[in-house]
Amino acid sequence: MSSRIYPSEEFRILLMTQWQEAQAARTKKDYRLMKSVIERMVVRRKPGFWMFIAFDVRLDVSEVLLLAGKECNACMVCDLAIDCFSCAIEIMGNNDDLDGAQVLLDDWNRQGRECISAHPDHMADVTLAIGRGNVELGLAFMEDGRFKEALDYLTPAVWKVLRKQDPEFRDSESEGIFASALGNCLYMESGAVSAFDTVRQARLIWKSLNWPFEHVDFIVPSLKVHLEYLLGAEGVNPWEENEVRSELLMQNYALVKLQREMLVPAAFTTLGLVAVDNKLDGKAVELFEQAYTLHKRTMNTKGSEESCTEIKKLLMLIGLAHFNSGDYTKAASAYLECLPLLEKQQPAEEQKLAGCCASLGVTYSALFDYDNMMFYYERAFHMETLLPSDVRQLVITNMGHMYYVRAVLMERDGQEELSSTYHVKASEAYQKARDEYPFNSVPYVNYGYYLFRRGDYFGAVAALGEAYHNAIAEKDTILFDCLEDPILIEDLRHELRGQEFISIPTTIISLYLKALAQIKMGNVSGAQDTAGVLQDEVYNCSFADYCCEGFGPDDMKQLSKSLLRSVRSTFRAVANNTEQC
Repeated sequence: MSSRIYPSEEFRILLMTQWQEAQAARTKKDYRLMKSVIERMVVRRKPGFWMFIAFDVRLDVSEVLLLAGKECNACMVCDLAIDCFSCAIEIMGNNDDLDGAQVLLDDWNRQGRECISAHPDHMADVTLAIGRGNVELGLAFMEDGRFKEALDYLTPAVWKVLRKQDPEFRDSESEGIFASALGNCLYMESGAVSAFDTVRQARLIWKSLNWPFEHVDFIVPSLKVHLEYLLGAEGVNPWEENEVRSELLMQNYALVKLQREMLVPAAFTTLGLVAVDNKLDGKAVELFEQAYTLHKRTMNTKGSEESCTEIKKLLMLIGLAHFNSGDYTKAASAYLECLPLLEKQQPAEEQKLAGCCASLGVTYSALFDYDNMMFYYERAFHMETLLPSDVRQLVITNMGHMYYVRAVLMERDGQEELSSTYHVKASEAYQKARDEYPFNSVPYVNYGYYLFRRGDYFGAVAALGEAYHNAIAEKDTILFDCLEDPILIEDLRHELRGQEFISIPTTIISLYLKALAQIKMGNVSGAQDTAGVLQDEVYNCSFADYCCEGFGPDDMKQLSKSLLRSVRSTFRAVANNTEQC
Protein backbone atom coordinates (compact mmCIF):
# COMPACT_ATOMS: atom_id res chain seq x y z
CA MET A 1 0.00 0.00 0.00
CA SER A 2 1.34 3.40 -0.95
CA SER A 3 2.54 5.89 1.67
CA ARG A 4 2.65 8.70 -0.85
CA ILE A 5 1.59 12.19 0.35
CA TYR A 6 -0.42 13.78 -2.44
CA PRO A 7 -0.63 17.50 -3.26
CA SER A 8 -3.45 19.15 -1.38
CA GLU A 9 -6.20 19.18 -4.04
CA GLU A 10 -5.22 15.82 -5.50
CA PHE A 11 -5.27 14.27 -2.04
CA ARG A 12 -8.63 15.82 -1.29
CA ILE A 13 -10.10 14.28 -4.47
CA LEU A 14 -8.59 10.90 -3.65
CA LEU A 15 -9.84 11.04 -0.07
CA MET A 16 -13.36 11.96 -1.10
CA THR A 17 -13.37 9.15 -3.68
CA GLN A 18 -12.34 6.65 -1.01
CA TRP A 19 -14.94 8.08 1.35
CA GLN A 20 -17.65 7.58 -1.29
CA GLU A 21 -16.49 4.00 -1.92
CA ALA A 22 -16.56 3.26 1.80
CA GLN A 23 -20.00 4.82 2.11
CA ALA A 24 -21.29 2.76 -0.82
CA ALA A 25 -19.87 -0.43 0.69
CA ARG A 26 -21.47 0.45 4.00
CA THR A 27 -24.85 0.88 2.27
CA LYS A 28 -24.50 -2.54 0.60
CA LYS A 29 -23.34 -4.07 3.91
CA ASP A 30 -20.19 -5.20 2.12
CA TYR A 31 -18.05 -4.72 5.19
CA ARG A 32 -15.08 -6.60 3.71
CA LEU A 33 -14.89 -4.05 0.86
CA MET A 34 -15.48 -1.17 3.25
CA LYS A 35 -12.69 -2.49 5.46
CA SER A 36 -10.35 -2.67 2.48
CA VAL A 37 -11.15 0.92 1.52
CA ILE A 38 -10.70 2.14 5.09
CA GLU A 39 -7.38 0.33 5.26
CA ARG A 40 -6.18 2.25 2.22
CA MET A 41 -7.22 5.47 3.97
CA VAL A 42 -5.44 4.89 7.27
CA VAL A 43 -2.52 2.46 6.98
CA ARG A 44 0.99 3.86 6.57
CA ARG A 45 -0.10 7.46 6.28
CA LYS A 46 2.36 10.03 7.55
CA PRO A 47 1.41 12.13 10.63
CA GLY A 48 -0.51 15.28 9.83
CA PHE A 49 -1.98 14.14 6.54
CA TRP A 50 -5.50 14.79 7.85
CA MET A 51 -4.76 18.50 7.72
CA PHE A 52 -5.52 18.23 3.99
CA ILE A 53 -9.13 17.33 4.67
CA ALA A 54 -11.60 20.16 4.28
CA PHE A 55 -13.18 21.27 7.53
CA ASP A 56 -16.70 20.30 6.52
CA VAL A 57 -15.82 16.62 5.92
CA ARG A 58 -13.55 15.93 8.88
CA LEU A 59 -16.38 14.99 11.20
CA ASP A 60 -17.88 12.65 8.57
CA VAL A 61 -14.54 10.93 8.10
CA SER A 62 -14.22 10.54 11.87
CA GLU A 63 -17.58 8.81 11.98
CA VAL A 64 -16.52 6.44 9.17
CA LEU A 65 -13.38 5.56 11.08
CA LEU A 66 -15.41 4.92 14.20
CA LEU A 67 -17.63 2.52 12.22
CA ALA A 68 -14.53 0.93 10.70
CA GLY A 69 -13.08 0.38 14.15
CA LYS A 70 -16.22 -1.43 15.25
CA GLU A 71 -16.19 -3.66 12.15
CA CYS A 72 -12.51 -4.43 12.53
CA ASN A 73 -13.18 -5.51 16.11
CA ALA A 74 -15.97 -7.76 14.90
CA CYS A 75 -13.67 -9.27 12.27
CA MET A 76 -10.85 -9.81 14.81
CA VAL A 77 -8.56 -7.37 12.96
CA CYS A 78 -7.50 -5.54 16.11
CA ASP A 79 -4.39 -3.89 14.66
CA LEU A 80 -6.46 -2.15 12.01
CA ALA A 81 -9.05 -1.20 14.64
CA ILE A 82 -6.31 0.53 16.61
CA ASP A 83 -5.23 2.37 13.44
CA CYS A 84 -8.81 3.49 12.92
CA PHE A 85 -9.08 4.81 16.47
CA SER A 86 -5.68 6.54 16.19
CA CYS A 87 -6.52 8.23 12.90
CA ALA A 88 -9.91 9.31 14.19
CA ILE A 89 -8.20 10.80 17.23
CA GLU A 90 -5.76 12.67 14.99
CA ILE A 91 -8.62 14.11 12.96
CA MET A 92 -10.30 15.15 16.18
CA GLY A 93 -7.14 16.99 17.24
CA ASN A 94 -7.30 19.08 14.07
CA ASN A 95 -11.05 19.66 14.22
CA ASP A 96 -12.35 23.05 15.36
CA ASP A 97 -15.71 21.53 16.31
CA LEU A 98 -14.66 20.74 19.88
CA ASP A 99 -18.13 19.88 21.14
CA GLY A 100 -18.61 17.38 18.32
CA ALA A 101 -15.11 16.03 18.89
CA GLN A 102 -15.89 15.63 22.60
CA VAL A 103 -18.96 13.51 21.80
CA LEU A 104 -16.92 11.38 19.40
CA LEU A 105 -14.06 10.90 21.81
CA ASP A 106 -16.40 9.83 24.60
CA ASP A 107 -17.82 7.29 22.15
CA TRP A 108 -14.28 6.18 21.24
CA ASN A 109 -13.58 5.65 24.93
CA ARG A 110 -16.57 3.28 25.10
CA GLN A 111 -15.57 1.50 21.89
CA GLY A 112 -12.04 1.18 23.18
CA ARG A 113 -13.27 -0.62 26.25
CA GLU A 114 -15.23 -3.00 24.01
CA CYS A 115 -12.10 -3.60 21.95
CA ILE A 116 -10.09 -4.36 25.09
CA SER A 117 -12.79 -6.70 26.31
CA ALA A 118 -12.76 -8.60 23.01
CA HIS A 119 -8.97 -8.59 22.63
CA PRO A 120 -7.24 -8.33 26.04
CA ASP A 121 -3.82 -8.83 24.46
CA HIS A 122 -4.20 -5.45 22.76
CA MET A 123 -5.22 -3.59 25.92
CA ALA A 124 -2.00 -1.54 26.18
CA ASP A 125 -2.12 -0.35 22.56
CA VAL A 126 -5.79 0.57 22.59
CA THR A 127 -5.55 2.25 26.00
CA LEU A 128 -2.53 4.23 24.83
CA ALA A 129 -4.25 5.34 21.63
CA ILE A 130 -7.30 6.55 23.54
CA GLY A 131 -5.13 8.23 26.18
CA ARG A 132 -3.30 10.17 23.50
CA GLY A 133 -6.65 11.17 22.07
CA ASN A 134 -7.73 12.51 25.44
CA VAL A 135 -4.52 14.56 25.64
CA GLU A 136 -5.09 15.96 22.14
CA LEU A 137 -8.64 17.00 23.00
CA GLY A 138 -7.44 18.48 26.30
CA LEU A 139 -4.86 20.57 24.47
CA ALA A 140 -7.50 21.68 21.98
CA PHE A 141 -9.78 22.76 24.84
CA MET A 142 -6.87 24.67 26.42
CA GLU A 143 -6.14 26.55 23.18
CA ASP A 144 -9.84 27.41 22.97
CA GLY A 145 -9.77 28.82 26.52
CA ARG A 146 -11.98 26.07 27.98
CA PHE A 147 -9.64 25.27 30.85
CA LYS A 148 -11.97 23.29 33.10
CA GLU A 149 -12.82 20.90 30.25
CA ALA A 150 -9.14 20.69 29.33
CA LEU A 151 -8.32 19.57 32.88
CA ASP A 152 -11.03 16.90 32.71
CA TYR A 153 -9.26 15.26 29.77
CA LEU A 154 -5.59 16.04 30.37
CA THR A 155 -5.26 14.91 33.97
CA PRO A 156 -6.65 11.34 33.80
CA ALA A 157 -5.08 10.73 30.37
CA VAL A 158 -1.61 11.32 31.75
CA TRP A 159 -1.81 10.05 35.32
CA LYS A 160 -3.83 6.92 34.50
CA VAL A 161 -2.62 6.11 30.97
CA LEU A 162 0.51 7.66 29.49
CA ARG A 163 2.76 7.40 32.53
CA LYS A 164 1.77 3.76 32.97
CA GLN A 165 1.52 2.59 29.34
CA ASP A 166 4.20 4.64 27.57
CA PRO A 167 7.74 4.14 28.92
CA GLU A 168 9.01 6.90 26.63
CA PHE A 169 6.61 9.51 28.05
CA ARG A 170 8.63 10.25 31.19
CA ASP A 171 10.84 13.37 30.85
CA SER A 172 10.02 13.62 27.15
CA GLU A 173 8.83 16.56 25.09
CA SER A 174 5.34 15.09 25.35
CA GLU A 175 5.46 15.25 29.13
CA GLY A 176 6.85 18.78 28.94
CA ILE A 177 3.91 19.81 26.74
CA PHE A 178 1.47 18.12 29.09
CA ALA A 179 2.97 19.68 32.26
CA SER A 180 3.03 23.15 30.68
CA ALA A 181 -0.55 22.83 29.44
CA LEU A 182 -1.81 21.42 32.73
CA GLY A 183 -0.02 24.19 34.65
CA ASN A 184 -1.60 26.83 32.41
CA CYS A 185 -5.08 25.35 32.94
CA LEU A 186 -4.60 25.17 36.71
CA TYR A 187 -3.37 28.76 36.69
CA MET A 188 -6.35 30.01 34.70
CA GLU A 189 -8.78 28.11 36.93
CA SER A 190 -7.24 28.67 40.38
CA GLY A 191 -4.19 30.95 40.18
CA ALA A 192 -0.41 30.67 40.33
CA VAL A 193 -0.27 28.92 43.71
CA SER A 194 -2.20 25.86 42.55
CA ALA A 195 -0.17 25.67 39.31
CA PHE A 196 3.29 26.15 40.82
CA ASP A 197 4.34 22.53 41.36
CA THR A 198 3.23 21.61 37.84
CA VAL A 199 4.98 24.48 36.05
CA ARG A 200 8.10 23.89 38.13
CA GLN A 201 8.09 20.28 36.90
CA ALA A 202 7.59 21.52 33.33
CA ARG A 203 10.54 23.87 33.71
CA LEU A 204 12.82 21.05 34.86
CA ILE A 205 11.75 18.89 31.90
CA TRP A 206 12.36 21.66 29.36
CA LYS A 207 15.68 22.47 30.97
CA SER A 208 16.77 18.81 30.75
CA LEU A 209 15.81 18.86 27.05
CA ASN A 210 17.87 22.03 26.48
CA TRP A 211 14.83 24.24 25.82
CA PRO A 212 13.64 22.93 22.40
CA PHE A 213 12.68 26.10 20.54
CA GLU A 214 9.84 24.42 18.62
CA HIS A 215 7.88 24.27 21.89
CA VAL A 216 8.25 27.90 22.98
CA ASP A 217 4.45 28.30 22.93
CA PHE A 218 4.38 25.97 25.92
CA ILE A 219 7.69 26.97 27.54
CA VAL A 220 7.14 30.74 27.77
CA PRO A 221 3.67 30.66 29.46
CA SER A 222 4.95 28.00 31.88
CA LEU A 223 7.95 30.12 32.89
CA LYS A 224 5.68 33.16 33.22
CA VAL A 225 3.40 31.37 35.69
CA HIS A 226 6.45 30.08 37.57
CA LEU A 227 7.85 33.59 37.88
CA GLU A 228 4.46 35.04 38.85
CA TYR A 229 4.29 32.65 41.79
CA LEU A 230 7.80 33.61 42.90
CA LEU A 231 6.89 37.32 42.80
CA GLY A 232 4.23 36.95 45.46
CA ALA A 233 5.64 34.06 47.51
CA GLU A 234 7.31 34.58 50.86
CA GLY A 235 10.65 33.02 51.74
CA VAL A 236 11.68 32.36 48.12
CA ASN A 237 15.40 32.42 47.41
CA PRO A 238 16.23 35.32 45.08
CA TRP A 239 18.44 33.06 42.97
CA GLU A 240 15.44 31.04 41.78
CA GLU A 241 13.58 34.15 40.65
CA ASN A 242 16.69 35.45 38.87
CA GLU A 243 17.29 32.08 37.22
CA VAL A 244 13.74 31.78 35.90
CA ARG A 245 13.87 35.38 34.67
CA SER A 246 17.13 34.62 32.84
CA GLU A 247 15.59 31.52 31.27
CA LEU A 248 12.61 33.54 30.11
CA LEU A 249 14.97 36.08 28.54
CA MET A 250 16.88 33.25 26.88
CA GLN A 251 13.70 32.17 25.08
CA ASN A 252 13.52 35.61 23.51
CA TYR A 253 16.65 34.99 21.44
CA ALA A 254 15.09 31.89 19.89
CA LEU A 255 11.82 33.70 19.31
CA VAL A 256 13.53 36.59 17.52
CA LYS A 257 14.89 34.09 15.01
CA LEU A 258 11.39 32.71 14.60
CA GLN A 259 10.06 36.28 14.10
CA ARG A 260 7.90 35.91 17.20
CA GLU A 261 9.69 38.46 19.30
CA MET A 262 6.52 39.77 21.00
CA LEU A 263 5.92 36.69 23.17
CA VAL A 264 8.52 37.22 25.90
CA PRO A 265 8.09 41.02 26.25
CA ALA A 266 4.34 40.42 26.60
CA ALA A 267 5.08 37.94 29.41
CA PHE A 268 7.22 40.53 31.25
CA THR A 269 4.47 43.14 30.81
CA THR A 270 1.89 40.79 32.32
CA LEU A 271 4.22 40.00 35.22
CA GLY A 272 4.69 43.72 35.81
CA LEU A 273 0.92 44.18 36.03
CA VAL A 274 0.76 41.32 38.55
CA ALA A 275 3.46 43.04 40.61
CA VAL A 276 1.45 46.29 40.54
CA ASP A 277 -1.65 44.43 41.75
CA ASN A 278 0.41 42.99 44.60
CA LYS A 279 1.77 46.47 45.42
CA LEU A 280 5.31 45.36 44.50
CA ASP A 281 6.06 48.59 42.67
CA GLY A 282 9.83 48.16 42.69
CA LYS A 283 9.51 44.74 41.06
CA ALA A 284 6.94 46.16 38.65
CA VAL A 285 9.42 48.80 37.48
CA GLU A 286 12.08 46.10 36.84
CA LEU A 287 9.68 43.92 34.85
CA PHE A 288 8.22 46.78 32.81
CA GLU A 289 11.69 48.08 32.05
CA GLN A 290 12.76 44.60 30.92
CA ALA A 291 9.80 44.47 28.53
CA TYR A 292 10.60 48.02 27.39
CA THR A 293 14.23 47.06 26.63
CA LEU A 294 13.16 44.08 24.52
CA HIS A 295 10.59 46.10 22.58
CA LYS A 296 13.09 48.94 22.08
CA ARG A 297 15.58 46.49 20.61
CA THR A 298 12.95 45.13 18.23
CA MET A 299 11.83 48.60 17.19
CA ASN A 300 15.41 49.72 16.53
CA THR A 301 16.24 46.65 14.43
CA LYS A 302 12.94 46.07 12.63
CA GLY A 303 10.99 49.30 13.00
CA SER A 304 8.11 47.28 14.44
CA GLU A 305 4.92 49.33 14.77
CA GLU A 306 3.61 46.84 17.34
CA SER A 307 6.72 47.35 19.47
CA CYS A 308 6.34 51.12 19.20
CA THR A 309 2.77 50.83 20.50
CA GLU A 310 3.91 48.62 23.36
CA ILE A 311 6.73 51.04 24.25
CA LYS A 312 4.24 53.87 24.74
CA LYS A 313 2.08 51.65 26.91
CA LEU A 314 5.10 50.51 28.95
CA LEU A 315 6.40 54.04 29.53
CA MET A 316 3.04 54.95 31.05
CA LEU A 317 3.17 51.82 33.23
CA ILE A 318 6.76 52.56 34.27
CA GLY A 319 5.74 56.09 35.20
CA LEU A 320 2.82 54.81 37.27
CA ALA A 321 4.98 52.23 39.08
CA HIS A 322 7.61 54.89 39.88
CA PHE A 323 4.86 57.23 41.08
CA ASN A 324 3.36 54.56 43.34
CA SER A 325 6.79 53.84 44.82
CA GLY A 326 7.29 57.55 45.56
CA ASP A 327 10.01 58.21 42.96
CA TYR A 328 8.22 61.14 41.32
CA THR A 329 11.26 62.38 39.38
CA LYS A 330 11.62 59.05 37.54
CA ALA A 331 7.87 58.93 37.03
CA ALA A 332 7.96 62.35 35.34
CA SER A 333 10.92 61.21 33.22
CA ALA A 334 8.99 58.16 31.93
CA TYR A 335 5.89 60.23 31.14
CA LEU A 336 7.98 62.88 29.39
CA GLU A 337 9.62 60.21 27.22
CA CYS A 338 6.18 58.92 26.26
CA LEU A 339 4.68 62.34 25.53
CA PRO A 340 6.45 63.13 22.20
CA LEU A 341 5.76 59.59 20.96
CA LEU A 342 2.06 60.23 21.49
CA GLU A 343 2.20 63.75 20.04
CA LYS A 344 3.81 62.70 16.76
CA GLN A 345 1.59 59.67 16.26
CA GLN A 346 -0.64 60.04 13.20
CA PRO A 347 -3.53 59.91 13.57
CA ALA A 348 -3.04 61.47 16.96
CA GLU A 349 -3.72 59.25 19.98
CA GLU A 350 -5.57 62.02 21.76
CA GLN A 351 -7.05 59.85 24.48
CA LYS A 352 -3.66 58.51 25.52
CA LEU A 353 -2.15 61.98 25.14
CA ALA A 354 -4.76 63.41 27.50
CA GLY A 355 -4.00 60.67 30.03
CA CYS A 356 -0.27 61.33 29.79
CA CYS A 357 -0.78 65.07 30.38
CA ALA A 358 -2.98 64.35 33.40
CA SER A 359 -0.36 61.95 34.79
CA LEU A 360 2.32 64.62 34.37
CA GLY A 361 0.09 67.14 36.13
CA VAL A 362 -0.37 64.81 39.11
CA THR A 363 3.34 63.95 39.17
CA TYR A 364 4.50 67.57 39.11
CA SER A 365 1.99 68.29 41.85
CA ALA A 366 3.74 65.64 43.98
CA LEU A 367 7.06 67.33 43.10
CA PHE A 368 5.60 70.73 44.14
CA ASP A 369 6.51 72.09 40.71
CA TYR A 370 3.63 74.52 40.25
CA ASP A 371 4.44 75.81 36.75
CA ASN A 372 4.76 72.36 35.16
CA MET A 373 1.79 71.08 37.13
CA MET A 374 -0.34 73.94 35.87
CA PHE A 375 0.86 73.50 32.27
CA TYR A 376 0.03 69.80 32.02
CA TYR A 377 -3.15 69.95 34.08
CA GLU A 378 -4.45 72.69 31.79
CA ARG A 379 -3.60 70.62 28.70
CA ALA A 380 -5.51 67.69 30.19
CA PHE A 381 -8.38 69.99 31.16
CA HIS A 382 -8.82 71.04 27.53
CA MET A 383 -9.06 67.35 26.55
CA GLU A 384 -11.10 66.29 29.58
CA THR A 385 -13.75 64.42 27.55
CA LEU A 386 -11.06 61.92 26.52
CA LEU A 387 -9.92 61.11 30.05
CA PRO A 388 -10.93 58.04 32.07
CA SER A 389 -13.76 58.91 34.47
CA ASP A 390 -11.69 58.93 37.67
CA VAL A 391 -8.88 61.01 36.13
CA ARG A 392 -11.40 63.34 34.53
CA GLN A 393 -13.04 63.99 37.90
CA LEU A 394 -9.66 64.71 39.49
CA VAL A 395 -8.72 67.21 36.79
CA ILE A 396 -12.07 68.99 36.67
CA THR A 397 -12.47 69.33 40.45
CA ASN A 398 -8.92 70.64 40.91
CA MET A 399 -8.72 73.04 37.98
CA GLY A 400 -10.62 75.86 39.68
CA HIS A 401 -8.13 76.07 42.57
CA MET A 402 -5.21 76.02 40.12
CA TYR A 403 -6.61 78.96 38.18
CA TYR A 404 -7.31 80.71 41.49
CA VAL A 405 -3.69 80.27 42.61
CA ARG A 406 -2.49 81.65 39.27
CA ALA A 407 -4.87 84.63 39.59
CA VAL A 408 -3.46 85.49 43.04
CA LEU A 409 0.13 85.16 41.82
CA MET A 410 -0.60 87.44 38.86
CA GLU A 411 -2.18 89.96 41.20
CA ARG A 412 0.89 89.95 43.46
CA ASP A 413 3.07 90.62 40.41
CA GLY A 414 0.90 93.60 39.53
CA GLN A 415 -0.58 91.96 36.44
CA GLU A 416 -4.16 92.92 37.18
CA GLU A 417 -5.52 92.14 33.72
CA LEU A 418 -4.08 88.62 33.71
CA SER A 419 -5.28 88.15 37.25
CA SER A 420 -8.84 89.02 36.21
CA THR A 421 -8.60 86.61 33.30
CA TYR A 422 -7.60 83.76 35.62
CA HIS A 423 -10.36 84.65 38.09
CA VAL A 424 -12.84 84.26 35.24
CA LYS A 425 -11.27 80.91 34.32
CA ALA A 426 -11.41 79.83 37.97
CA SER A 427 -15.06 80.74 38.29
CA GLU A 428 -15.89 78.85 35.08
CA ALA A 429 -13.91 75.80 36.22
CA TYR A 430 -15.67 75.75 39.61
CA GLN A 431 -19.02 75.97 37.83
CA LYS A 432 -18.10 73.14 35.46
CA ALA A 433 -17.10 70.93 38.39
CA ARG A 434 -20.43 71.53 40.11
CA ASP A 435 -22.34 70.88 36.90
CA GLU A 436 -20.45 67.67 36.18
CA TYR A 437 -20.50 66.29 39.75
CA PRO A 438 -23.59 67.76 41.44
CA PHE A 439 -23.71 65.07 44.15
CA ASN A 440 -20.04 65.24 45.08
CA SER A 441 -18.93 67.40 48.00
CA VAL A 442 -15.47 68.48 46.81
CA PRO A 443 -16.62 70.83 43.97
CA TYR A 444 -18.87 72.68 46.42
CA VAL A 445 -16.17 72.88 49.11
CA ASN A 446 -13.73 74.30 46.56
CA TYR A 447 -16.25 76.82 45.26
CA GLY A 448 -17.38 77.79 48.75
CA TYR A 449 -13.75 78.29 49.75
CA TYR A 450 -13.17 80.49 46.68
CA LEU A 451 -16.23 82.64 47.42
CA PHE A 452 -15.20 82.93 51.08
CA ARG A 453 -11.73 84.17 50.11
CA ARG A 454 -13.26 86.57 47.60
CA GLY A 455 -15.56 88.04 50.26
CA ASP A 456 -18.84 86.64 48.91
CA TYR A 457 -19.98 85.22 52.26
CA PHE A 458 -23.62 84.74 51.31
CA GLY A 459 -22.61 82.68 48.26
CA ALA A 460 -20.05 80.80 50.34
CA VAL A 461 -22.64 79.80 52.96
CA ALA A 462 -24.96 78.45 50.27
CA ALA A 463 -22.20 76.46 48.51
CA LEU A 464 -20.79 75.09 51.77
CA GLY A 465 -24.25 74.07 52.95
CA GLU A 466 -24.64 72.05 49.75
CA ALA A 467 -21.13 70.61 50.28
CA TYR A 468 -22.05 69.37 53.77
CA HIS A 469 -25.32 67.88 52.50
CA ASN A 470 -23.40 65.89 49.85
CA ALA A 471 -20.58 65.01 52.25
CA ILE A 472 -22.91 63.22 54.67
CA ALA A 473 -23.50 60.48 52.09
CA GLU A 474 -19.84 59.93 51.21
CA LYS A 475 -16.47 59.48 52.89
CA ASP A 476 -14.38 62.03 51.04
CA THR A 477 -11.52 64.29 52.02
CA ILE A 478 -10.02 67.47 50.67
CA LEU A 479 -6.27 68.12 50.55
CA PHE A 480 -4.26 71.31 50.85
CA ASP A 481 -0.54 71.46 50.07
CA CYS A 482 2.18 74.10 49.82
CA LEU A 483 1.37 74.79 46.15
CA GLU A 484 -1.86 76.36 47.39
CA ASP A 485 -0.09 78.56 49.93
CA PRO A 486 -1.02 81.80 48.08
CA ILE A 487 -4.73 81.13 48.63
CA LEU A 488 -4.68 79.56 52.11
CA ILE A 489 -6.41 81.20 55.07
CA GLU A 490 -4.20 81.64 58.12
CA ASP A 491 -5.57 78.64 60.05
CA LEU A 492 -4.83 76.24 57.20
CA ARG A 493 -1.43 77.79 56.53
CA HIS A 494 -0.57 77.29 60.19
CA GLU A 495 -1.69 73.64 60.13
CA LEU A 496 0.27 72.97 56.93
CA ARG A 497 3.51 74.32 58.33
CA GLY A 498 6.20 71.59 58.35
CA GLN A 499 4.06 69.09 56.40
CA GLU A 500 3.78 68.19 52.71
CA PHE A 501 -0.01 68.32 52.83
CA ILE A 502 -3.01 68.13 55.12
CA SER A 503 -6.21 66.18 54.59
CA ILE A 504 -9.61 66.99 56.10
CA PRO A 505 -12.97 65.18 55.83
CA THR A 506 -15.29 67.25 53.65
CA THR A 507 -18.00 67.19 56.36
CA ILE A 508 -15.68 69.03 58.76
CA ILE A 509 -14.05 71.50 56.37
CA SER A 510 -17.44 72.52 54.94
CA LEU A 511 -18.89 73.21 58.42
CA TYR A 512 -15.72 75.00 59.53
CA LEU A 513 -15.73 77.36 56.52
CA LYS A 514 -19.50 77.87 56.73
CA ALA A 515 -19.25 78.93 60.39
CA LEU A 516 -16.49 81.43 59.53
CA ALA A 517 -18.54 82.81 56.62
CA GLN A 518 -21.61 83.24 58.86
CA ILE A 519 -19.50 85.10 61.43
CA LYS A 520 -18.19 87.37 58.65
CA MET A 521 -21.80 88.01 57.62
CA GLY A 522 -22.75 88.92 61.19
CA ASN A 523 -25.06 85.92 61.49
CA VAL A 524 -23.76 84.91 64.93
CA SER A 525 -26.72 82.71 65.89
CA GLY A 526 -26.45 80.82 62.60
CA ALA A 527 -22.71 80.45 63.14
CA GLN A 528 -23.33 79.06 66.65
CA ASP A 529 -25.71 76.46 65.24
CA THR A 530 -23.15 75.49 62.59
CA ALA A 531 -20.40 75.31 65.22
CA GLY A 532 -22.58 72.95 67.27
CA VAL A 533 -22.97 70.62 64.30
CA LEU A 534 -19.21 70.92 63.67
CA GLN A 535 -18.49 69.88 67.25
CA ASP A 536 -20.72 66.80 66.87
CA GLU A 537 -18.94 65.88 63.63
CA VAL A 538 -15.47 66.23 65.14
CA TYR A 539 -16.23 64.16 68.24
CA ASN A 540 -18.35 61.51 66.49
CA CYS A 541 -16.39 61.17 63.25
CA SER A 542 -14.81 57.77 62.53
CA PHE A 543 -11.57 59.10 61.08
CA ALA A 544 -10.35 55.58 60.34
CA ASP A 545 -12.96 55.44 57.55
CA TYR A 546 -11.10 58.16 55.65
CA CYS A 547 -8.20 56.66 53.75
CA CYS A 548 -5.34 59.03 53.01
CA GLU A 549 -1.82 57.67 52.72
CA GLY A 550 0.67 59.94 54.47
CA PHE A 551 -1.91 61.64 56.67
CA GLY A 552 -3.53 59.14 59.00
CA PRO A 553 -6.68 59.11 61.14
CA ASP A 554 -4.92 60.54 64.21
CA ASP A 555 -3.55 63.42 62.12
CA MET A 556 -7.04 64.17 60.79
CA LYS A 557 -8.55 64.05 64.26
CA GLN A 558 -5.97 66.41 65.68
CA LEU A 559 -6.38 68.82 62.75
CA SER A 560 -10.19 68.77 63.04
CA LYS A 561 -10.07 69.56 66.75
CA SER A 562 -7.67 72.41 66.00
CA LEU A 563 -10.12 73.87 63.46
CA LEU A 564 -12.96 73.56 66.00
CA ARG A 565 -10.86 75.44 68.56
CA SER A 566 -10.20 78.11 65.94
CA VAL A 567 -13.96 78.63 65.39
CA ARG A 568 -14.53 78.91 69.14
CA SER A 569 -11.65 81.40 69.38
CA THR A 570 -13.24 83.47 66.61
CA PHE A 571 -16.54 83.49 68.56
CA ARG A 572 -14.75 84.77 71.66
CA ALA A 573 -13.05 87.49 69.63
CA VAL A 574 -16.41 88.56 68.16
CA ALA A 575 -18.00 88.57 71.62
CA ASN A 576 -15.19 90.71 73.05
CA ASN A 577 -15.49 93.20 70.19
CA THR A 578 -19.24 93.37 70.73
CA GLU A 579 -18.78 94.13 74.46
CA GLN A 580 -16.19 96.83 73.75
CA CYS A 581 -18.56 98.48 71.30
